[in-house]
Amino acid sequence: MTRRTLIHWRQLPLLLLGITLSFTTQAELYAGQQWLNHVKQDLAPFWYKAAAAVPDGAFPSFLCNDASAPSTEQLLSATATLCPELAQAPDWIKEGFPYQWTRMVSRQTFAYGVIFHMTGDPKALELARQGVDFIRHKALLPNGDVIGKFKNGQPADQPEDRTSQDLAYAQLGMAFYYYLTRDPAVLADVEKVHNYIFTHYRDEKQQRLTWYPASHQADQQVELVAQLDQLNAYMVLLTPLLPAKEQQRWSDQMGWLCTAIVRDFYYPQEQRFFGYIHDDSGRAADARHADFGHTIKSFWMLYLVARQRNDILLQQFAEGGIYNILKRAYRQDLLKNIPLPEAVDPQHANDVVGWWGNGDGRDGSAWWEYAELDQAAATLGLQQAMPRQYLYLTWPSWFSAFVDQEHGEVWGWISDRGSAKVHLWKNGYHSLEHALIGYLTGNGFQHQAMTLYFATPIQIAPSQPIYYYRGDITDAKAVGTSPSGLPLWQATIKQLH
Repeated sequence: MTRRTLIHWRQLPLLLLGITLSFTTQAELYAGQQWLNHVKQDLAPFWYKAAAAVPDGAFPSFLCNDASAPSTEQLLSATATLCPELAQAPDWIKEGFPYQWTRMVSRQTFAYGVIFHMTGDPKALELARQGVDFIRHKALLPNGDVIGKFKNGQPADQPEDRTSQDLAYAQLGMAFYYYLTRDPAVLADVEKVHNYIFTHYRDEKQQRLTWYPASHQADQQVELVAQLDQLNAYMVLLTPLLPAKEQQRWSDQMGWLCTAIVRDFYYPQEQRFFGYIHDDSGRAADARHADFGHTIKSFWMLYLVARQRNDILLQQFAEGGIYNILKRAYRQDLLKNIPLPEAVDPQHANDVVGWWGNGDGRDGSAWWEYAELDQAAATLGLQQAMPRQYLYLTWPSWFSAFVDQEHGEVWGWISDRGSAKVHLWKNGYHSLEHALIGYLTGNGFQHQAMTLYFATPIQIAPSQPIYYYRGDITDAKAVGTSPSGLPLWQATIKQLH
């Protein structure tokens, strides 16, 4: 290390402070309007185009990067007419080409729900309703099981093939739609699936959820996301909205899942979570799901559950974990000795001032990992000032490095521009949740009022949860009806916490 480098690093605290203060002014841009513009300009047009020729909420699982939908024949033959981002996709994506995945219909349904929630556009609510109807009437079975994938419109899996994670994500779109509308029929179907999961995937001996139905396999994968994504996809959002008796039962089940996550998957030596524990390979630093994304999501969900359940010890554990991972994940091109991500247009290079890595010693991150790290920092930032300092530097980089300025939506990796933006594990879920939380917390940081839209039968109550948060609803007024006849409400919220 040269003397010149030593001087730079000795000045690092002062330089960091200077950069943080300089971006505090720029951060005013991200107080809310920037995130609303992001939805209106970058995200909603892409997803409206994606649904333009789709009947009855049967959203396709694969799209070209301009939001056009290739035909099944194009996908299966991989002809020259197939867009290059799908024609050249890796094998794990191509293996999904024959299928329409219920989890992706559900995720896209969630995306339309967020677009309505933030913009009030009835068209988005109608698309969300169509997606919910597809899940309820085409994928949901009478016993509460959910068909995981279709081929040529017909079920393409068996009950023993369906994972508890896929069933959780089948709930995502319905759960957000219920949050918006309070439709009792939708809630009844959510509870039906929920009861199926906790009956058929519950391992009584190990006190956790299995990956495949417990009755079909005695020795099977033991996965973090089998537990975690029940919380993430629907339980944390819906539990406060349930009738008292059901609310208590779900709250107890969330506590049970949190106990399993910490007891079985937390690795205190490295202060992270294992992605799986059925094989010793899961302990490796580069194992599947051994990334900051899954770890920060685990701490974030633990934190949210702890606040709901008033579990002070769990909340303190989760807060400490969030702080630790944010510190380890943060990357900054302060001394110009870290190459800028290749995805960044040179004219925006100066806007990339800080970003998230996805593991110790790994500087890149996928779109969903970046979003989860931002969201955990933003959530903690509502209560404490320190996490906001990261966001004033990582938020600008999101817009510069991830957003497709030409066609909309976001790229999948901070250093890879041009790969498929929509496939069997990527669509609008994470980008829209990221925008919603940016909008809510950004306004919260600046103590600014925000506007959200609901479609409930009666005027929304002041106690209405605001996604994962709480806030003071100071005004709610009727603003029309949806195409299906739902009354629309515009709510003004202050003092988010």
